[in-house]
Amino acid sequence: MDKFAKTDSNVVGFVAITGDKIIGTDIFDGTGLFYPQLDPLLHGYIDDVMASGLPVKLKDPPLKRYMDHLLKDEKSQEEFVKDKGKIFRQDGHVIHVNTFTKETPVP
Repeated sequence: MDKFAKTDSNVVGFVAITGDKIIGTDIFDGTGLFYPQLDPLLHGYIDDVMASGLPVKLKDPPLKRYMDHLLKDEKSQEEFVKDKGKIFRQDGHVIHVNTFTKETPVP
């Protein structure tokens, strides 16, 4: 939490990784939604990693491809998240995108 508190005030989400796997992402449309959810989200990911976590081995190219696919456009995002997460909307506007996977992205 301290690391987030001292970081760029524009942070609105994160990618959780263990070993060579992305285990989830949580991205919000603003800091006002992100920071109140940060503590419970981190605890959930920490619990998961404590049970089956490994040192991070995932390199930037597969991570970048994963995020590019997730954030490309709304249609691609809908398709990507369909089986791997959820998109939360308010008045038709996306306010939170969550993915949960234990897949190794293609290198």
